Amino acid sequence: HICWTHTVRMSRFLGAALPCVAVLAALALCVNARYANESLVVPPEVHGVIRCDACKFLIKLVQDVEEGKETLAVGMSVAKTFCELNGGGLGYTCTGSWQCKDVCGGAVDEFAPIVLEVAGQKYLNPEEVCTKIGACKTEAAPLRFPDWREPTLEQNKRYQPTGAPVMRIAHITDIHYDPLYTPGLDTDCGEPICCRPPDGPAPAGNGTRVAGRYGDYNCDTPITVMNLLMETLKELDPHMLVLTGDDPPHNVWRQSQEFNVNVSKSVSKMFAEALPGVPAYPALGNHNGFPVNQYRVDPSLDRAWLYSPLADTYKSLGWLDDEAIESFRNAGFYTSKVPGTNLRIVTLNTNFHSTENFWLWVDESDIAGMFAWFQSTMAAARTANEKVYVLAHHPPLTIYANYSTVFNNVIRQYSDIITGIFFGHDHRDYFQIFFSNETLAAEPVAVSYIPSAMNNQDTRNPSFRILEVDSASGEILDFQEYRLDLLRQKLINNATASGARFTLAYSAKAAYNMTSLSPSEWFRVATRMKNEDPFFKAYFYNYMSGIGDGSFAPSDRSDQVCTSLCTERACYDACKKQPLDRFAANW
Repeated sequence: HICWTHTVRMSRFLGAALPCVAVLAALALCVNARYANESLVVPPEVHGVIRCDACKFLIKLVQDVEEGKETLAVGMSVAKTFCELNGGGLGYTCTGSWQCKDVCGGAVDEFAPIVLEVAGQKYLNPEEVCTKIGACKTEAAPLRFPDWREPTLEQNKRYQPTGAPVMRIAHITDIHYDPLYTPGLDTDCGEPICCRPPDGPAPAGNGTRVAGRYGDYNCDTPITVMNLLMETLKELDPHMLVLTGDDPPHNVWRQSQEFNVNVSKSVSKMFAEALPGVPAYPALGNHNGFPVNQYRVDPSLDRAWLYSPLADTYKSLGWLDDEAIESFRNAGFYTSKVPGTNLRIVTLNTNFHSTENFWLWVDESDIAGMFAWFQSTMAAARTANEKVYVLAHHPPLTIYANYSTVFNNVIRQYSDIITGIFFGHDHRDYFQIFFSNETLAAEPVAVSYIPSAMNNQDTRNPSFRILEVDSASGEILDFQEYRLDLLRQKLINNATASGARFTLAYSAKAAYNMTSLSPSEWFRVATRMKNEDPFFKAYFYNYMSGIGDGSFAPSDRSDQVCTSLCTERACYDACKKQPLDRFAANW
């Protein structure tokens, strides 16, 4: 009834009778969207069936419709109108007439041609597509977590200092720099991102809607914070930079290839000017591409506008060697030896395999041969007795399950030479443990680190990390998280603020009472997260980048424990399906 009412309203809104195919498409879109809304009280079993059937119907409908400009125009009109009526789409909300026209018009213009081209492929199986995007669910297999094992003496020794000099590595991720951010503009503009033209100034007399000089929780990163970051990094004097992606802002409905690449180049130059001669190792994020999340499975189609311009920039800054530059130019992944060390960087382009990359619907192969290359590169590193840092934007749970399985298997196989795994993307501060087999019935063998974002949008405090690394073994000895607390430093709604500073938020070993940063010690941290309320509250406070006081709901705890222990989607789904106390009660 709700969806039919919206369809009638849409027809009147367009001022014409809709073609039959448009009516059917509109109904399917509405049902799929409406039943995804948690505010609708629908029995879970009915909710799932309706969403799944509506999705399959819509895919089949697109496949059966004759291709052509008229079909595309009708589909785009339907999508724009429903987006406006429903207050946004693609995870971005809007309020107000012109705001929704702006957001929905831009988003549909960017995404509709891709979606219709991909979904229209006759050989696609609608059920497989809908399962990929989460509209149709698969049952999670039963799971039992492993018993605790004391690490071997050899493992304990591996994660202790060798006496070699300590190397400082800065890990910065998800900057989302907005060159159009303007202090004094409206922070509640009705669009997903505010504080930028054409939002206009905050309403007179409403001080709670004024964009501060150092940012706002409803806006992206301003130049003042970028400058403050560079000043702080100069003081901390890192020996190396790890940059795990997402330089452009979140105004995804009003972007272009040129805009995104220029922002990425600008951010890279800021780092190079602040830290001349310091080697930097960048990974591409889902926002580096255009439209957001969309990376072609034939990398040559993105080479001229994305890979080549950035490769030229990195070369001009002296960041990567010639072989790494050409590998990046080819498909956005590369390997490079850190000068003066036994440490090799292996950087992947996980954007190919993101669950939000529509192009992956038509090709599930090893895109650009990246995973075969990953395997052979790791084998060569072992032969050369090198240590390896693996860099990528997406943690395993945010890429398709078949690819995360391959990734996890490579990590397990070469865990003896992997001394660090670094991701971004999620904007929250957490870790993930890799076990020696997929059932978790074995020992923890590796850990990945996901720091809080430099970005403040969606109620986060800008953050970055300094890692202390043994220069001989490459093992991470400790890390310090630095944070710009916008609220406690009274920077919110303060357009003339001064004295802002990044301060030390915590050191890992001290905060979590760890003897080392070994996988076994991180497993002990996960154990305490599950069992000890005060401990988890302190952990959750850091996870939230210092927002709030660490208060949490039971679902927050289960999500964090399951995320820390599961790098496979089946594991995570099974973990979340039952109360934590049913697993490994002897923790």
